[in-house]
Amino acid sequence: ELLSEADGAASVQRELTPEDFGARDVKLGFYRKLDRFSQMQVLSGVDALRDAGFTIDADNASRVGSTIGTADGPMAEITSFQKTVCEKGPAAGSAFSFPHTVYNAAGGYLSIFTGLKGFCATIANGTQAGLQSVILEDAAAAQARGARIYAEILGYAGTHQAARYGSEPAQEQVDRTLAEALQDAGLTAVDRLFTAQEMKARTGDARAASAALALAEACRAVSSGECRTAAALATGWTGSVSCVIVGRKEA
Repeated sequence: ELLSEADGAASVQRELTPEDFGARDVKLGFYRKLDRFSQMQVLSGVDALRDAGFTIDADNASRVGSTIGTADGPMAEITSFQKTVCEKGPAAGSAFSFPHTVYNAAGGYLSIFTGLKGFCATIANGTQAGLQSVILEDAAAAQARGARIYAEILGYAGTHQAARYGSEPAQEQVDRTLAEALQDAGLTAVDRLFTAQEMKARTGDARAASAALALAEACRAVSSGECRTAAALATGWTGSVSCVIVGRKEA
């Protein structure tokens, strides 16, 4: 997981260096083309494939895709491009920056670098996008290739109600979302609950990555035997709440 920079003594600070790209066999000529958002996506995508022990080849490239979760996409590139155009006119728009203003550009760069040719989508929906973009593998396929299986997704729920942008959902809505996820999983409770807010307190606000980290922690807890079931929960900026429940089903 590559977290964005955050303030505070307890934060996770991350400055990307040529060594980071070299360790993942990303050549200078390629990564120099990338904006910050695309750089983070390429590196984290390569790390995800390595952690999965998955190699892209001619036989599986068209059957493997990616889903990317981001709070607001390449917003720095978008605002910078539009500001220049508004102040100086369309002719002043940067041809180098324009491709980076597309939300799925980062996913495209990941596909180009890794050779992925399957489904590619980007979900830009605030913090909870980190839960809404989980990359899955069929259990039978994972077992057939001897993959390390951290956990299985047992249930999911998402709720939405009208709210002022930036406001936190009411506790009643959070509780309802968890209850609906439990119902979907056929459970009455989970052993552990991990929230994006908890991750933000630990590392600083990494937005969608905070939600993804909550899910990663839930899967780690199940995989290590700390608990049998766990939930990851995240709230959005516009009245939305998402919850994913993971665990290990009985053989």
